[in-house]
Amino acid sequence: MGSAWALACGWLIAALYVLCPAPGLAQPLPLDADTPMRDTAGHVQWLADAGGQWQAADAAAAPGWQHLPGSLGAGYTRAAIWLRVQLHIPQALPDGWMLHLDNAVLDDVRFYVRGPGAAGWRSLGRSGEDVPRAQWPVDYRSPVVAFSPTLPGTYDVLVRLQSKNSITTQWRVWQRLAFDNYSRREALLFGLHYGFYLLLILLHCAFWAATRAPASGRFLLYIGSSMFSEMLASGLTQQLTGLGAAWSDPLLAAGVAVCLGVGMHIVTDLLELRPLAPRATRALIGLSRAAGAVLAALALLGLYVPSMVASQVLSLLGIGGVTLLALVLLLRGHRPARLFVLAFGVFYGGLAVAYLRNMGLAPVNAWTQYASTLGITLHMLMVGTILLWRHERQRRARELRQAALAAELETERRALAEQREFVAMVSHEFRTPLAIITTTAQLLGRSQNGPPDIHQERCGNIRQAGQRLLALVDDYLSEDRLQQPRVAVHLHACDLQALLEGLRHDLGRDWPAPRLQCHIAPGARHLRTDAELLRIALRNLLANADRHTAAHASIQVHAWREGAQTCITVANPGPEIPLGDRERLFQKYYRGANTQGSPGAGLGLYLVRRTMHQLGGSVELRGAGGAGPVCFGLRLPTLPGAAK
Repeated sequence: MGSAWALACGWLIAALYVLCPAPGLAQPLPLDADTPMRDTAGHVQWLADAGGQWQAADAAAAPGWQHLPGSLGAGYTRAAIWLRVQLHIPQALPDGWMLHLDNAVLDDVRFYVRGPGAAGWRSLGRSGEDVPRAQWPVDYRSPVVAFSPTLPGTYDVLVRLQSKNSITTQWRVWQRLAFDNYSRREALLFGLHYGFYLLLILLHCAFWAATRAPASGRFLLYIGSSMFSEMLASGLTQQLTGLGAAWSDPLLAAGVAVCLGVGMHIVTDLLELRPLAPRATRALIGLSRAAGAVLAALALLGLYVPSMVASQVLSLLGIGGVTLLALVLLLRGHRPARLFVLAFGVFYGGLAVAYLRNMGLAPVNAWTQYASTLGITLHMLMVGTILLWRHERQRRARELRQAALAAELETERRALAEQREFVAMVSHEFRTPLAIITTTAQLLGRSQNGPPDIHQERCGNIRQAGQRLLALVDDYLSEDRLQQPRVAVHLHACDLQALLEGLRHDLGRDWPAPRLQCHIAPGARHLRTDAELLRIALRNLLANADRHTAAHASIQVHAWREGAQTCITVANPGPEIPLGDRERLFQKYYRGANTQGSPGAGLGLYLVRRTMHQLGGSVELRGAGGAGPVCFGLRLPTLPGAAK
């Protein structure tokens, strides 16, 4: 059925040539020593031999020859196609000329010539995939024969073409030296072209081996099958290996068919269709794979023409459908569609031109001959680059997600550790004053008539234990407040002297004046800040200083203005803070070596740092003790409205 369809197409194209002949007659093609190459387009007549049984004399005498205005594009046909041209040679050249057809997959190509005044036709040689490479007149990838007339005059040349492949070709006449130079340049360009392919394949092989990325693996299959098909279509594989048509044609058709399924997978990857329509995408890929597998099997079973024609028709339909889909997605703002149009636009254009050329629906010239080669080269480069870039972008996104997850896990781990520390610490810190209160209360109950001084001492113990509990509760409530994402800061006028006097009483004992000595510069007494937050910071600094200061020593508080800031220091004599503890003093629940054995929750200095951060200020350790005092310094911004 497919063969009949292809034959009908061929005869339809032939009928179009017959029904719509070009005006004028084919004129002889002049060859001279000054022109290294002449294209026969416009000088050729053609004739279809439906039975394929004619000899050169039969074809030359047959009626129905038509002028061919350009190069031959007969598509897929079982008929033998005859070409005829007259070559006018004013002067013979020592090396002669080369008759060159650029289609490398023609099955049977025969050249005949009849000289001036000669009655019969002489064979110049036979080429084509049905002929073993060793018997070709010229070792070249496509049919070429030498033409070396010894006398000037007009020569008739006939070429018989027959092939199950598309019969499309350009016919050129070269001077021998010019053809040799052309073939060397072409070999260099082919080397660069396929060297680029090989480099791209090696790069993605290394990339796939390192990442095992599915998209990279599919691209390797895609570029490998495309390169293999292109080498077969250009005749290079056959020239280098001597592969005959019995193998080269089925492999070519199978390679083109495989590209259907693989290419559709690459398309969906590049367009990122799975997130948009997962079921439709899977169905489209499945249908493309199934069609490619069936057509490849048909080609390997010998049904070359149906497989090749169907592959090209499906490719053209797919190109149209996918291009329309990409344009719709592009108009809707789908970002991957832009990369798709860039990478596949040039490829689809070149491929469509090549397929239309093969089916005889596009002119045969240098532009249509190399359109697909140029398009595929640019396409492979862009697709490979896009896939590498996209994989790198996804890798970075995965690393960021993993880093975020690791940070969350670390935060959760720290929170659990802090929670365990908190529970243990609260249990210990609250148990001690509660035990004092309970024991002292029991003693008071047993000795109600005891001496007044003993009762007074025991009441003092209960009071101190209760104040210690209140201080702990105050610390925990303050810490809980400061843990909120947004802490409201209420700015009001604050009297620093009054704040410190209130703290003297709240710290649990009526400190005498020598115990807490405050030195406040006139410009620093009044400031505008959140008095409650500042009270938390100063209370914890003073409580910390009191715990580490001998009973006879004093705690020094200084306050002064320094530019746009108010500075406050709290200093007390005490043992030197170890170097390893200094950097961790403000950490939550951390207690240094000097604090072991003394009460405390490890929240004091942490709360100082948090409150200063909320107030827009800072805290620092200015003196580490030992030879000098232990000194902590606060810096607060002096806001407008503070009294001078």
